[in-house]
Amino acid sequence: MPSIMNAGVNIIHIGHASFQWTTSSGTKILIDPYGNSIWTHWFDQQFPEMNTDITLVTHPHYDHNAIDRVKSGLILDKEGVIKASDYHIRGIIGHHARSEKFGSRNIIFVLEIDGIRFCHWGDNDANIDDNLLHQLGKIDVLLLPVDESEHLLTLSEVARIIDRLSPKVVIPMHFYESKLTSDCSTLMPINSWLSQQAIVRQIPPSGLILSSNGLPTKREVWVFERSSISTSMPESPFKKLPCFMQISAVWLISSALLVIIILLAVVKRRKAYSKE
Repeated sequence: MPSIMNAGVNIIHIGHASFQWTTSSGTKILIDPYGNSIWTHWFDQQFPEMNTDITLVTHPHYDHNAIDRVKSGLILDKEGVIKASDYHIRGIIGHHARSEKFGSRNIIFVLEIDGIRFCHWGDNDANIDDNLLHQLGKIDVLLLPVDESEHLLTLSEVARIIDRLSPKVVIPMHFYESKLTSDCSTLMPINSWLSQQAIVRQIPPSGLILSSNGLPTKREVWVFERSSISTSMPESPFKKLPCFMQISAVWLISSALLVIIILLAVVKRRKAYSKE
């Protein structure tokens, strides 16, 4: 099990597919802040307001791009490279899983931080040709969507990706998390999948500080508990409503606010005309 050390990269789990790395020099890198849309209620707690140096967005879906909740010096949501003395981030064009349903755009991010190579898969599909494999390079820690509803990837596809990339650590994400994920999401937990993994470690809300010599020699699965940054957020007032009522309530409130804004604009314009 990795230990808390004075030097290395700190990683915490905010929730869903969102994680934050803090480099040894203090640079904060956030990925995929989540949120609900007008039409869909997936989360019973709002994404916390956060300040980061860099924010990465794998694709423009509501459960990955709530950038309005983040104050960030730089946002990367496309192919490209950002680097400094203690980190190197590369966005690689991929292909969203089940693209006929969700659209095709997805960026896979490879982050080399303090000598450790992380790969955040986003919502990518399981196809890894030789060209993509070459671009990804050696992966130490793979953050991969896993859930037993197989919303994005089947469990056999998950196994295939892990086998192809051969990481030392797999961090599952994008699954049902108690108190955060709404039942309306249809996502499921990963208990059965975890029971089939050889070595599983539970990572506390405080996360961990990891150095390259702290990586395991045999592959492990690390399950992160959500950070107190997100668990402290208030719960949605719609949480106890049936799913169809949750979506309707959010839509009605949003629609009502839009109507009010339009009416105020009309009144303001009429007042301006009456003065002329």
